[in-house]
Amino acid sequence: MLAMRPIEQDGSWGAKSYKEYILDKNGERIRLLSGEFKSRKIYTANWNNKERVEEWRAGWADMLNGYLYKHGHAEKVVHSHDGKLLTISNKVDHRSFERQNLDEVPTIHLGVAASQMERKGIRTERGDYNRQAKITNKEIRQTKARIRKVKDWLYAQPINSVPSLMEVMGKIAEGKNLNTHWQRIKNLQASAKVLNFLSENNINSVEEFTDKVIQIHE
Repeated sequence: MLAMRPIEQDGSWGAKSYKEYILDKNGERIRLLSGEFKSRKIYTANWNNKERVEEWRAGWADMLNGYLYKHGHAEKVVHSHDGKLLTISNKVDHRSFERQNLDEVPTIHLGVAASQMERKGIRTERGDYNRQAKITNKEIRQTKARIRKVKDWLYAQPINSVPSLMEVMGKIAEGKNLNTHWQRIKNLQASAKVLNFLSENNINSVEEFTDKVIQIHE
């Protein structure tokens, strides 16, 4: 919360804004139908700009990460050629999870009242939300870890007589293990959806199909 007015050299409050006339290509003021000249408001202080708030939040995160490093809590340190600290990996990031491209559920601020109740062992709605968010995030991380293991295992396997996509789709369409005509029809419909998916994503090999599936679930 900051004042919208600047402070002058003598300590007095300055004007919050001033009027700036918009000029035409000849440098003349533009008169409106109302008789007034076209103008815009220029604020004399930029403390209320979103860009400035972003700078302050980034600066706060950098300062906090610096102190985390100083007290041995930084995860990774990169040094410059002269041995001085150059950058510190962010344990604290001022950006939202969405802006960081993190597939995690953000927790919410408890507030004074809820924090006091939680410390006394009284469950609150906000506390329950944060607990569920942590459980969900843990499950997301575990799922990603499993996908990475499967991906590593897949690429570690020797490639011997890898079937083509047409061969794979042919086996699906045959439906040898299906018992009824209705099941065969449903299976063909699924095959058509798969073919559309392959066509839309320009997938021409099993390897490309595997990469796309992993990419979707990462």
